[in-house]
Order: sequence, then C-alpha cells, then structure tokens
Amino acid sequence: MTGAAVAFGAIGIALLVVLALLRRDRRDPAQVAALRELVDRPEHLAYLAGGPTRALFTAIAALDVQALITTTGGTVRATGAVNSSAPVLERAVHRSTRLPVQRTALPVLAPVAAALGEIRDRLEHDRLLLPGGRRDTVRALALLLLALAVGGAVWAGLRAIDGHADLPLIGTCLVLGVLAIWQLRTVPIISGSAARGLDRLRRANHGLHPRNRPDWNVYGADGATLSVALFGIDAMWASEPTLAGELGLWRRQSLDATRSDWGCNCGSTVCGAGSAGGGHHAGIGSGLFGGWGGDGGTHHHGSTHHHGGGHHDAGGHHGGGSSCGGGCGGGGGGGD
Repeated sequence: MTGAAVAFGAIGIALLVVLALLRRDRRDPAQVAALRELVDRPEHLAYLAGGPTRALFTAIAALDVQALITTTGGTVRATGAVNSSAPVLERAVHRSTRLPVQRTALPVLAPVAAALGEIRDRLEHDRLLLPGGRRDTVRALALLLLALAVGGAVWAGLRAIDGHADLPLIGTCLVLGVLAIWQLRTVPIISGSAARGLDRLRRANHGLHPRNRPDWNVYGADGATLSVALFGIDAMWASEPTLAGELGLWRRQSLDATRSDWGCNCGSTVCGAGSAGGGHHAGIGSGLFGGWGGDGGTHHHGSTHHHGGGHHDAGGHHGGGSSCGGGCGGGGGGGD
C-alpha cells in the first residue's frame, strides 16, 4: 500500500463509519406501538408506505366510496357534505374541490398541503419517517465520499502520466466510489421498524391485495383506504378502474405490492432520493405526481364517474407514462 492509498482509504473509512452511525436502525418499541395506531389512520399509513402521492389517493378513494366526489376528465369535484370526524386529508380534499379542480393541482392547494404537512410532522415525531435534515446529512456525506474517490482517481491518473502508476490508490478509489454511489441510491426515508411493520400489515391484509380484486362496495370506505394505503394505485385499478382512468393514473403492467411510491422498497428499509413538499421537504407540487413513482399520467376525457354503489365499467382507460424510482439497497436492523 502506498502512502496516498492509505491516506485516502483512512478518510473514506472515517466517512463510512459516520454514515453507518447515521443510518443505524435500532429496535424501538415506541415505533412499533405508533405503527399499530396507524391502522386506524390509513392516510398516515399511506404516507408512510408511499409518500404524499399515496396519501392523497387514499383520501380520494375514501371520498369516492362514500359518493362524496365526482371525477371527470382528470378533474375532481366535491358533492354532499363530509363528516366533521373524517380524517383531516379527506376534509381538506373535499373542501378544496367545491369547484372542479384538476387532481394534479390538489397538492398545491393550501388546505391539502397543510393536511399533508400535518401527517408528515406526525410521522416524523413518531420517528417512523426520518427527518429531512438527517437524510440531507447522509446525502452530503455520501457526496463527500464520492468527491474523495474522484479526487483520488484524478491524483492517481496524474501520477500515472508521470510514470508512477499507483494501483493500490486506484483500487481504493474504485471501492470508495462504488460505496458512495450505493449510499446515495439508498438514502433511508422510513425507519427499518416501520418498513418491517408495513410488510407485516400487507401480509395480514392480503385479501385487499389488487390481485384479489377486492370489492370496495363490500369492504366500504375503511377497506378502500387501507387497500390503497398498503398497495398503492394498483388497488384503484383493480377495484375501481373507472375512477383510476378518470384520474389519469398510470397503470403498471403487473401488480407488484412491494413497489413503493417513494421510489423503492427494500423490505427492511425504504429508501430513495425524493423529498416531500412543505418545509424542508421541497417540491411537493412538482414531485408529487411524477418523480416519486406516483403516476405522471396525462389528462383523460370521459364520462363523469360518480360512485354510488353500482357496477363500474372498466372500459378503456389508461394512464400516462411515468418513471418510478431507482434501485435500492441496504436494510434495517434486527426484527421487531
């Protein structure tokens, strides 16, 4: 080993140790207890499982089952009166759609944005959703590690030009570069305890899986919201294809319950590079329906959809294209 390789390697190891401490996932009974309470708060559960995208669609699904909204051509309009005890996001969506509103505009409307922020704050308080500041620190250190690797490679290249090839330094920088990229691609979004709890909830509620095409008229609003919360927009396409088509949602070719609207799902830790809107989670309006693996779908025209308990024709609605998050790696700590 040359002196340069040892120096770059030592700095890289120090950065990796700090990153490991930041990403460490300890078993936390308080998180497990908080997650159990979310079963009665499907919009919070949806935010945890798939970000603000899924939380908003969960509220829309609940309002649709209760015949409290109509949808046509990508717009949403409230009907009737929502119960004052309804979840905060449902009330916010209903209040914001007294006049027809494009569903892509919903997340930037003040009542909806405030409700999503309230849900995010609660999840961060319960340490189920990792604070944006902590994720930013992980990204910054990973970028510093990548810069170290690039700098070392440049230094090795300059030495090679002078006829002093430093193979140990080149190998060290290659390893540091790979680890830095892995760190950037797997920035944790939710805690390991939360991810494992979500996996258990999906298994316990397999009857709501889109492959089983659960009838929301039978399961009611609670079943509809839990189905979308745990399984995402695939649940809408399976049980309410007309609603999904009218909203212009992107339709996957296969029903993958493990896919997360955050960007990816690692089983024990959900991770990605996106951030939610409001406060330190910038870009909720632009990122909510595109870059987070939401739908990114285009506007669809068609007849008005009003859920009143009857049969729904699934004919011919297709959402637009979208790209859903990148790869994912890493995992949390021990089981709960």
